[in-house]
Amino acid sequence: MRKMMPMVVCVSLFFVGLATPIHVVHGSAPILSGNSVGSPEHSQVSALTIEEAIDLALSNDQTIILLGYQYEILKLDRIISENTIIDLEEEIRNAENYSAQPTNPDVVRQSIIKNIQSKNAGVKDKSYGEEWPPELIEEVETLTASTIQANRAINAQNASRASQVKDTLTSNIDSLKNGLKNNEINKEKNQLQVAETKEGIRFMIKGRIVELLSLKAGLDFQDQHLNLLKDDIKKAETELNTGTASYNSLIRLKRDLQTNEQEREKRQKQYDLELTRLLHDINYPTNKKVELISPNLKNLKKINMSKVNETKEKFLANSFELKRIDQDLAKLAYDRKQIINKRDEGNSDNVENSYLLEEIKQQEIKIKLEEKNKIEKDLPKQVTTIYEKADEAYSDIINKQTLKTHQIEDERNLEIQYELGLISWHDYKKASFSTKQIAFDELMANYSYYLKLSEMEALERGIMFSK
Repeated sequence: MRKMMPMVVCVSLFFVGLATPIHVVHGSAPILSGNSVGSPEHSQVSALTIEEAIDLALSNDQTIILLGYQYEILKLDRIISENTIIDLEEEIRNAENYSAQPTNPDVVRQSIIKNIQSKNAGVKDKSYGEEWPPELIEEVETLTASTIQANRAINAQNASRASQVKDTLTSNIDSLKNGLKNNEINKEKNQLQVAETKEGIRFMIKGRIVELLSLKAGLDFQDQHLNLLKDDIKKAETELNTGTASYNSLIRLKRDLQTNEQEREKRQKQYDLELTRLLHDINYPTNKKVELISPNLKNLKKINMSKVNETKEKFLANSFELKRIDQDLAKLAYDRKQIINKRDEGNSDNVENSYLLEEIKQQEIKIKLEEKNKIEKDLPKQVTTIYEKADEAYSDIINKQTLKTHQIEDERNLEIQYELGLISWHDYKKASFSTKQIAFDELMANYSYYLKLSEMEALERGIMFSK
């Protein structure tokens, strides 16, 4: 009777290694207290599909929400900087349009003459020249010369002040424009991180739900096994009464039943806990009984190995990792150009250091390019590996289907033997349990292949989970 145990062990081993490893990780949710999901106290039943769970996860993910806030702050910062640049440019124009004092001798002299005429009635109506007293003419020429000299000094001072103001404001504008460039780079990085996070969530939610569906299928399968053990115990009790079985064999069966019931209870708690965590993470009401809807596994098609190169090209074109490197390269190139421009314009505090800074940026660019080249060389090889593993997973489904076909044929033969009275109903029922075992194994193989296909879809969108 103990020969049925390995089937349950097989189930437990599968649960440990079912989910494909995921490298995009978000913080684990805290365990909710109170009644576990699925307890009898919850009367309302709600269906939840993978697509619905993904939508909820994307809407409630804290990382995406925070990135959204950061993006809005960047947009506001840009508006403030652009408005400030407009104001500073207006200040430069105002500084350049200062009123210059006259330095033309005729203009200055005429102004002095009018001023003296307004104060001296003796020359008010006389033309400047022979009709004026010599002492007044001398005073006019002296004042003209000194005024021109003073005005030239004032103009020089105003020009210097305007130049200084312009240089300061221009430097501030350049800093703001540099900030705008960094703002644009940060916005692009923000949006790239949002897109990558969303892809990670999509795959992670699929993996978690498939793992839960596998656990649930395992619980259902284990229930059937427990019923079979209970039938064995009933048969053993009958045989003990007729003297055809020993008491020790009955005790062993009861111990087996107890061990399997404890294992089943442990797995039920694991399922309830993982389901509660999932619902908490996607902000789904935990006061309902939830029925997870399995994805359609009937139309899973065999992958086309000839398309591996096409997938490689799509992956390289959409790779988030490569896009991050390109963003870093653009930023380094911009920073290097700023260093060169500042030096060429004579604005470097230390010319020698500016050459060193330029060399540092150049070396950083080379490092990034080497990193990019390595990724472009290595990651496509991993795409091939993922394709091969997916192909193996599909082959496993075909093998399970073949075994199931053979087992169904064997079960029909057993049914004939039962109808002819060659075996008992109990023996027929127990032997036919192997068909259920193979059906369960086939279901697990389908789930595994489904995740492989999901991983390949993510590859074409630029993200790789298995490394």
